[in-house]
Amino acid sequence: SAGVGVGVGGVVDVDGRAASEGADEDATHIFVYGTLRPDDESGAAWTARFAAGLEAAPAVLPRARLYVGAYPSVVLDEGEGEVVGYAMSAADSAAFAAKLAEANDIESWPGLYRRAVRRVRLTGAAAADAAEVMAFVYFD
Repeated sequence: SAGVGVGVGGVVDVDGRAASEGADEDATHIFVYGTLRPDDESGAAWTARFAAGLEAAPAVLPRARLYVGAYPSVVLDEGEGEVVGYAMSAADSAAFAAKLAEANDIESWPGLYRRAVRRVRLTGAAAADAAEVMAFVYFD
């Protein structure tokens, strides 16, 4: 939903620029935490279609909280909270761009959610390759 949230460095603008920790071109992943998670069992029609062709690495989004109301959403903040999810990546830039466009449609961006580029920490086996990646995050 369009509103004012608190992000890195202060007030978040409508499209998420103030909350970003990098430019769009820095993002190599999409951080998912709700119905875009490959293990989501909510029955959302788009989950399997979105996850197809993507690699999923368990990950954590720091300085954020998960809010579950009518739908799950992330609130970015300066606190100690973190949101557990997956960092999704594609084999090449064209496939990634197509999946990002698909995620934008599913998340009604711009509109329902805002979007920022944030550092996410990989967990589990994926952490051996790279401790952090830059990812697009949809947030409220």
